[in-house]
Amino acid sequence: RGGGYTDTVGLTKSGVPGGATGTFDDKWLDGLETPELGTKLVIDLAPDSVDGLFDVTVKADGTGVTQHERDFKITVDRTKPVVSDLTPKSRLVQMNKDGSASSRLTWAVTDNLTGVDAANLQRRFGSSTTWYNVAGSGMTKADVLLRPGQKNHFRVRAADGAGNTKWSTSMKVKMRVRDSAASGWTRPSAWETVGNSSAYKGSILVAKGATASLSTVFEGRAAAIAAAVGPGRGTFKVRVDGGPWETVSLKSSKAKHRKVVWVDTFESGSHTIEIRGVSGQSTFDALLWIR
Repeated sequence: RGGGYTDTVGLTKSGVPGGATGTFDDKWLDGLETPELGTKLVIDLAPDSVDGLFDVTVKADGTGVTQHERDFKITVDRTKPVVSDLTPKSRLVQMNKDGSASSRLTWAVTDNLTGVDAANLQRRFGSSTTWYNVAGSGMTKADVLLRPGQKNHFRVRAADGAGNTKWSTSMKVKMRVRDSAASGWTRPSAWETVGNSSAYKGSILVAKGATASLSTVFEGRAAAIAAAVGPGRGTFKVRVDGGPWETVSLKSSKAKHRKVVWVDTFESGSHTIEIRGVSGQSTFDALLWIR
C-alpha cells in the first residue's frame, strides 16, 4: 500500500489446487499510516488433493484504487520417485588373482514433478541384515567388487526435490567362476593345460591355430572371459547359445594375465558358451558369470 492510500486492503485468491483449501491469516488488511501491510496464505492439502504444478493468483482490492495481483507457482508433489531396471552388467576389465572382479550395476530413477535429487546404492552380504552404502555410487550406476560364491543383495534409495523417498526392490547377485582346469568343460584335445603361476588357480588352456570348440553350460544373466594376452598371442571366436561368432583378439603390447577380453549380458537362464581358436596362440583362463 502506498501513494497516500490509507484505507483497508481486501485480498482474494484463485487457482488453489483441487481438493485443497487456502486461508489468509488476515483477509482484510488495515493500519492507518502503514505503507507496507502483510499476511500469510496457508494452503491445506486434503488426502485426495492431486499432485501437479498450479498457478495461484492473489488479488488486492481497495476502495477507489486500481486492483493489483500477484501470481505464484505452487508444486504439489507427494508421489515417490520411481526406481527401476536395477541390473548387473559385466563391465569387467581385470580378474584378480583370487577370482574377484568388478561389475557395474545400473538402474533408472524418474520423478515427473520435482525431479530426482539423490540416489545411492546399498549392499548387504549373505544372510546379514546390515546394509552398507556403496562408495562412489552415482545417480544411475556404481561399480562393485564381486567375489566367487559370495551372496550379495543390492538396493537403491532415491529422493526427489520434495523430499519423497523410495527404496527399490532388493536384487540378489552372485558371481561364479569356472577355471580352465575345472570339470564341466567339453575340452577338445587341441586345448592343452599349461601351468602359469600368474593365472587363476595356476594354469591356463593354450591352443594353436583353428580348433574345435571348447564349451560349457552355465546359468546366469551376464558373463565374461579372462585370458592371457600379449605380443605373441592370437585370436579366438566366442558365441553363446548358437548365436553369431564374435572375434576376440588376444594381442597386446604387454603381457597381462587374467585380462577380461570378452563380456556379454543376456536373459537370465541356462546358456551354452563356445570358444574356438582361430589363428596364432589362443589362451583361456576362466569363465566368470553373474546369477
